[in-house]
Amino acid sequence: MLRKLLFATAALLSLNSYSQCLADAGPDQHMCQTFSSMDTLTLGGFPTASGGQSPYTYQWSIDPFSLGSTTFDASVFLDDTTLANPKLQSSWDTEMTFYLKVTDALNAVCHDTVKITASSFASHLASMSFTINAGD
Repeated sequence: MLRKLLFATAALLSLNSYSQCLADAGPDQHMCQTFSSMDTLTLGGFPTASGGQSPYTYQWSIDPFSLGSTTFDASVFLDDTTLANPKLQSSWDTEMTFYLKVTDALNAVCHDTVKITASSFASHLASMSFTINAGD
């Protein structure tokens, strides 16, 4: 009888126990950009969330900053701040940190960060020439 009771208790506990929620914002990445194009980067791991209890909700953010009366947040730079693997649409600085917050179905929350560095090749190769017009 004791053996059956222990087996039933162990089976009940295993049905209702979940592992810890884990967030993976992916590896730090570097991108190159010019006046007309930029690398396409996808944030987040594969998978971006694990453990806990699915389904998961995702929230990507940055430390917001202001220029004049305009405040910039992650929605300016990512195609969708609620996707597991959003695409980086633009960059502001040579270094940005994105914060990932994952919430699972049991309202457990886990966090991770990813740093994006950038090189800007915004110079041009046009030549400069000067002309002195006749009579000047």
